[in-house]
Amino acid sequence: MKILIKIITCAVLTVCVSITTKAQTMPVAKDSLCIYLYRGSFNDALPEFEIKIYKNGMVNYKGIKNTTRQFEMQVNIDAEEIDLYFIIANAMPFFNLQKSYTENFFAVEKSIIEMTDYSTSKTKKVMRRGKIPKALLALEDRIIITVEKAVDEAVAKQK
Repeated sequence: MKILIKIITCAVLTVCVSITTKAQTMPVAKDSLCIYLYRGSFNDALPEFEIKIYKNGMVNYKGIKNTTRQFEMQVNIDAEEIDLYFIIANAMPFFNLQKSYTENFFAVEKSIIEMTDYSTSKTKKVMRRGKIPKALLALEDRIIITVEKAVDEAVAKQK
């Protein structure tokens, strides 16, 4: 009887370990969206644009209005830069922030940032109207500067 219990226990543990190992090593598509960033304003005074960053480094930029880059373009950024965004986000910690920041209902600036960390299976969307934590603003600005630089370089190559 003890031997039978040991055999069943070993079999169950083997199946559990096998299932856990498969879940942990499940591949994530390299073209999976990992960062979405939208920025705009309520009175059309500020640039309005949308940035989608994929795990493989591909970026879709869409300038909507009040920007010198009022077009859609696909560019690439380094995977190391994307990794750095998640290091910064986890240090914040981004995934523990509030879902919404509305310091002033009449604030001009608005933004939405959504990040999916595939290494931890965490997804978080933060919306704001007005001020947000300085670390989050710095992360948004870093993403925007990097993407706008890549867009400007791609436009210059086309000329």
